[in-house]
Amino acid sequence: MSSRLNNLFNISNVFYILLVFVPIVIILDVFFSIDNIVLFVLSVLALIPLAKLVGDTTEHLAEHYGNTGGSLINVTFSNTPEIILSIVAFQAGLFDLVRANLVGSILGQLLLVFGLSLIVGGLKFREQIFNRKNIVFHITLLLIAITILSIPTILILGNLTVTEASTENQMDSTNFMVMILSNSFAILLLSVYVLSLFFTFRTHKDLFLASTNETDLMSKPNSNDAIPTTEKTDNPHIWSKKKAIGILAISMIGFAIISEILVSTVEETITNLNLGVLFVGAIVIGIVGNVPEKITSMMMAKKENWIWL
Repeated sequence: MSSRLNNLFNISNVFYILLVFVPIVIILDVFFSIDNIVLFVLSVLALIPLAKLVGDTTEHLAEHYGNTGGSLINVTFSNTPEIILSIVAFQAGLFDLVRANLVGSILGQLLLVFGLSLIVGGLKFREQIFNRKNIVFHITLLLIAITILSIPTILILGNLTVTEASTENQMDSTNFMVMILSNSFAILLLSVYVLSLFFTFRTHKDLFLASTNETDLMSKPNSNDAIPTTEKTDNPHIWSKKKAIGILAISMIGFAIISEILVSTVEETITNLNLGVLFVGAIVIGIVGNVPEKITSMMMAKKENWIWL
């Protein structure tokens, strides 16, 4: 009886209860004239379980393909909700909201998720295991991204000291240069990302597998089951491939529809509530919209399955 209650009130089911807001938001948007602030709040609540569904389906698909294929699936689809929301906002001309969303997502992943995962893992394990080569690899990618993203900003700041007589022409030239650099750097970053996937999952995948070698891992003497295995599990609760792919497609379509509704209410909500675009994009959308992913990361840290984080 207790196991049934635990299954009924587990974290996934709590999030799935929020799915009731998905049809409610669509019906209110299509058939009723409702206040945009209310619709905005309901849309945020509807996005949370849809993002959770995307995350769960990728995890179920990952179980069918082992650690390497599973990691690739997680990397490919885990950020799909953010990408969909950014594309919808970009098409609506809300460029500041897109930038704020990116800032919130980056800070949320680097600081909030990682910090909370360390705390949760540290509450159970005295020492935690990390793949040092994996860490160095991702730190290098992070430094490359920061360096590339900093160049357009430095270029703009360096031209703020021009005289008033030449400000207009100088700024026009600077804006054009920044646009060219930004487009070029976007292609460069995408290329680096694709090459990093090829490096991780093809040419040097052995470097990123969990290992008991003390030179590669930080030892943890108080646990014997921290090393994740590459074997596929025969868990009867794992969804079939067809079911997982079908739910993934439906949840992504639903996320796109709700994102359209959310974006259409953002500007009026910001104006009426006197909220900043940075707050709405970075906090409300960037962090709240990815709560399921953050909770999943903490659950993996509690199991010390850091290879998936």
